[in-house]
Amino acid sequence: MIRRAHVLLLAVACGAAVAAQQPPRDSTRPVAGTATIGGRVFIDGDAQRPARRVRVTLTNVAKASPGLTATTDDNGAFVFRGLPAGRFELQAFKNAYLRASYGASRPDRSGTPIVVKDGETIANLQMAIAHGGAITGVVRDGGGRPAPGLSVRVLKLGYNAVSGERTLVTPGSFNAAVTDDRGEYRAFGLPPGGYVVVVAPQVSGRGNDAIRVLTAAEVQQALRGAAVSAPASSPVARVNYAPVFYPGTTEIGAAATIPVALGEERAGIDIAMQLVPTATISGIVSSPTGALPPMLSVRLVPAGGGAEMLNGAGLRGLSALPTVDGRYAFSGVAPGSYTVRATVGTGRGAPPNTPIQWAAADVNVSGQDLDVPLVLQPGVSVAGRVVFDGAAPTPAEIVQMSFALVPPASGVAPSSGGGRVDAEGKFTFAGVTPDSYRFTTTWNAPNATERWTLKSSAANGRDAFEAPLRVSSGDPLNWTVTFTDKPTAVAGVLKEPGGRPATDYYILVFSTDRQHWTPGSRRVRMTRPATDGSYSVKGLPAGEYFLAAPADLESGEWNDPVLLDQLVRASARITLRDGETTTQDFRVGGG
Repeated sequence: MIRRAHVLLLAVACGAAVAAQQPPRDSTRPVAGTATIGGRVFIDGDAQRPARRVRVTLTNVAKASPGLTATTDDNGAFVFRGLPAGRFELQAFKNAYLRASYGASRPDRSGTPIVVKDGETIANLQMAIAHGGAITGVVRDGGGRPAPGLSVRVLKLGYNAVSGERTLVTPGSFNAAVTDDRGEYRAFGLPPGGYVVVVAPQVSGRGNDAIRVLTAAEVQQALRGAAVSAPASSPVARVNYAPVFYPGTTEIGAAATIPVALGEERAGIDIAMQLVPTATISGIVSSPTGALPPMLSVRLVPAGGGAEMLNGAGLRGLSALPTVDGRYAFSGVAPGSYTVRATVGTGRGAPPNTPIQWAAADVNVSGQDLDVPLVLQPGVSVAGRVVFDGAAPTPAEIVQMSFALVPPASGVAPSSGGGRVDAEGKFTFAGVTPDSYRFTTTWNAPNATERWTLKSSAANGRDAFEAPLRVSSGDPLNWTVTFTDKPTAVAGVLKEPGGRPATDYYILVFSTDRQHWTPGSRRVRMTRPATDGSYSVKGLPAGEYFLAAPADLESGEWNDPVLLDQLVRASARITLRDGETTTQDFRVGGG
């Protein structure tokens, strides 16, 4: 059933190697179709200087055809031919420059989908790529001397793509810089935004990472030329260099945010390394059966409120392989909150989707050595099935679907081999560590994601669609995921006061119930109107929603409840009913 709502009038103002001349090179991948999309890429600025050797990508929004790549010629021109009708995303990439998306309000923002019909030629599209910003500085050791060969990460404040949590992300194509012989580093190609800089010395945790602090008596002994050895009866104090965040703190919560404007270079972001008291965490991994299984590994990972940010900063902890009797040790561990986690049956080399064993313990490190024994226990089995509300796909289509479980503060799914759906719609995870998980779905059948939409998810009688999937120790999980070909949706056309398509906006649909304004909520969704002003958001749970059209949105910013609160006044209120498409056209800017 399709229900049409009246056209609304909204006034939305929201903050929230030189080469010879050659013809444009289009993609050589065969695509069945008769449409053409072409245009030019320029260097951002008033001179409209052509951007040569720019990589341009064209992606079918519905994944109904392969993605294509072209390279601009000396005039900045590109062309894609033989396209099927549909909606396409157009992007441009060049080293040291910012990603450009057609129709984006700013560099590194979401673009406007291009609608093309059979036989249609769109040949005058234009994109401008802007030079990225830079952050430079010097890293010095504890004595004030330049520290060469250290890895410096310059990270942008952003949002985890799966969980929606605030975290640190790698900006553009930049990953890490290494200090030179003068201790200098330079990070370039940075989009505008706030940045955190961290220097992370390599720590192996295998016994050679700590520096023993000499007592005053030992120093005098060494000055007399005598051999120095630590007294056997006294504890030995050890220190090491810890990861340091600008302007000079080992606590990520105290890190300074460095604002970078478009094309701006921020110099003088200097950091001094710091010595902190370190500890050794050791123990024995045991099994109730008495025999340790193969493929046993132990990891020391950050825990607590800053774990998401630390993972985003690349500080994901240490790993060790226990001895045959199960002994493990991590040395040179800086102060902080950690989880010691032992797992069996996961990782590279493990058979796919086999039962696992696990053990975990939370520890707080403050310079004193800790003994942390671990006792293995079996993982939790998950038996899942996929059902369809309405028309069902063929078995050949179903087997191209798979699920993945993403644990908190990681953003990535562990490689377990589970989650593959069979022809009967069943899938399993032979063993999962108890935790709360977000799940992701991959479905590679042609047009499958356009024809079927995720409707609900329930495990052991609990909702696992809007809430995380909870896996408890000793409680096997029966999980049902429902897809439908009649999704709850809202669609319409966004227009300017004169009736032209309004393409310079974002469409944000979010629940009127503030309890759902949480990171990763399925009741908060964003899209961009296409070149004809049309938009569509489907797969929402039925209920009351606000509909807003802000002029600019950072990727993932819709997870911020403060922003949502600011948008309420400039929003329309709509009701979505289960299985229905509500058509909501509206104008922006008044008039």
